[in-house]
Amino acid sequence: MPDTSLAANREMTQEMRVIHFQKILAALNINGESIYTEIADVAGLEKNQVSRRLLAMIELGLVERLNKKKKTPSGREAFVHKALVGIDLPKIEVEKKTTPSPIFGGKFEQQSLFS
Repeated sequence: MPDTSLAANREMTQEMRVIHFQKILAALNINGESIYTEIADVAGLEKNQVSRRLLAMIELGLVERLNKKKKTPSGREAFVHKALVGIDLPKIEVEKKTTPSPIFGGKFEQQSLFS
């Protein structure tokens, strides 16, 4: 991973992640089923931010990736997503685990996204 990406990830606070999650959920609750470009337009976020957050939100059970696609403005196909919750995020606990990490020079401890 490029150093700039690692630096950006470190700077992304938990509070900012939650704000992005809320904006994405609000966009999905307004538009209904949407692709990442549509979500970005409504949420006021960059497309790459939405794309990254959607992956985390799927893993957390906040969003579902449907088995259908729509064309993006550039003509590429993208998966359609739908919200599984409203904009009030439930408290989600993620089991803490320590993982060897060559990137972080040792061990990386995963913690809850919402604590």
